[in-house]
Formats: sequence, structure tokens, C-alpha cells
Amino acid sequence: GARKLHDGDNCSRSMQQSTAISESQKPKEEKRVNVRVAIQPEYAYGSMPGTSSELMPKGHKKSDFSVRWVRKDKKFVELVSSAGVLRLTPIAADIVRVTFQSGQLNEIHDNYWKVQPKSGLKWTLKEMRDMVDLVTDSLIVRVERRNGAVRFLKTDKTLVLSEKLSEPRQMEKNENWVYFDWGKKEKLKSKGLLKDDYKIVTGKASYISLGCAEPRMPLLVSGNGYEIFVACEGKVLCCD
Repeated sequence: GARKLHDGDNCSRSMQQSTAISESQKPKEEKRVNVRVAIQPEYAYGSMPGTSSELMPKGHKKSDFSVRWVRKDKKFVELVSSAGVLRLTPIAADIVRVTFQSGQLNEIHDNYWKVQPKSGLKWTLKEMRDMVDLVTDSLIVRVERRNGAVRFLKTDKTLVLSEKLSEPRQMEKNENWVYFDWGKKEKLKSKGLLKDDYKIVTGKASYISLGCAEPRMPLLVSGNGYEIFVACEGKVLCCD
């Protein structure tokens, strides 16, 4: 079955989704994965959704995420589509923050995760006919112009992780989905509060957000050697 990860934060009120993804080892075969962002009542880390409706995206018309133009800043790159603005912010050579804001004119607001890029960080932007590459010493973040899908590659062009090319994400009023293609044999774990507290989320549906009074980013760890941090203050659900 399709895996789903769903996360919620105050940003989703303005339909903004923010994720930081670090470099991976060589991935295996790919498989569809969904990432969902939503604001909902309290929950417990590792608990199961109360209803099946929480696991399914709403029926919708696909948005147009194809890249229309590119804007480069000293600290980030923005790729503009009819659906909104996708921002890539290098934090370190192996960490890139990914943020999406619905609407071309809406400002991308920062949230509680106010990390600054590493001092002296070097990166370049390569604009090609079919894609746009943000390149660091350790990672390539590629955005396909035709569909706006974000793909993460090692510097030798080995694929690490990719959004689904046919529909990379779905933005709703109170919840957002991001659709990943994870490997069929890829093992995923979520990180709890304690140092060695990891829960296997492969083949399960459970909340991986921590529900703390002080916001703490949910963390998903792949057996292929990379991690996904979700910068949000609400629920994050991972479902296989």
C-alpha cells in the first residue's frame, strides 16, 4: 500500500509546508509515499488515527506546480508556479530546507525553526531547459520544470529521494500533503523524545509528532541514510 506521512503546523493556515532534508546513501527501488500536513486536536506520539478519513487525501483537482520562473536570492532560490512559490534554502552542504507557499503574491512566513545557513556555505544554481538544480558540495536538489517535483540526488547523480512526478503535493485550507516515492524495501523510523527512542513506521499508521508544549520537529529516519525534519507545530502522521 501507499505510505503516507502527514504533518501539521501553524504555517499550514496559510498553506505553507516546510521540510528539511539531508543527504542519503544510495536508494533502492521507489514507491509512492504521501506526506500530509494538518491542524487537528491533541494526540499522542505513536498513536493511531481515530478514523480512516485521516489517512486519505480529499478529492481534488490537481494543482499546476510547473515552474514558470526562477528567482535567486543570496540565501535561497524561489521557483514560481501557478499554484504558489517553492523555496529552497541551503542550510549546510547536506541539508536543504524546502518550503512551499500557496499563491504567487503571499509572503513566505518563517516559523519557530529559525536556523541560519552555515557560515561560508557555498552553493550554485544551474538553470536548464527541463530542470533547475541547486548544487552544494554534498547534494543536488533538482526541481523538474514540467511538474515542479523536488528530487534529491548525491553529487554523482544517484537519486536519494523524490516527490511523485505526476502530483508532487496537495495544498488544502487546513492540511497539506506531500507525495514521496520511497523505496519498496526502504525502512523508516520516527524519533521520539529519548535518545534511543525510535519507532518503526513501515507498514503502520501512527503520529510521529511529539505534542510537546515547546515545539520540537518530528523526525523521520530512513534506513538509506537520510533524515527528514518537519518544521511544524501540529500533527504529523506517517501511514503505510
